[in-house]
Amino acid sequence: MFEYEEAKRLEGEAFRIAVGDGPALDVVLVMVKALERGNRPAQFRDPYKLHFKGTKGVRGPQATYRLTHPALGTREMFLVPVAHDRETDEYTYEAIFN
Repeated sequence: MFEYEEAKRLEGEAFRIAVGDGPALDVVLVMVKALERGNRPAQFRDPYKLHFKGTKGVRGPQATYRLTHPALGTREMFLVPVAHDRETDEYTYEAIFN
């Protein structure tokens, strides 16, 4: 998992996602956005979301994936495909931390 500040520094950088026995997906962290805190108690962190844009023509299912980044190593993250760009045939995956 990332903390918000760490993720914000990585915006625009490439990651590789392991997808079972199949080929890895190359994705870019395209958005890091703070979410409304609402009535959350002070001991909880501020919520945020990440968007990764993925490999053309390949749609991974909603799942927990191993993401690899050259400086961070490997981390697991639950990603959900939330959008498909028909012009570029790229999928956007979202992770929400709250």
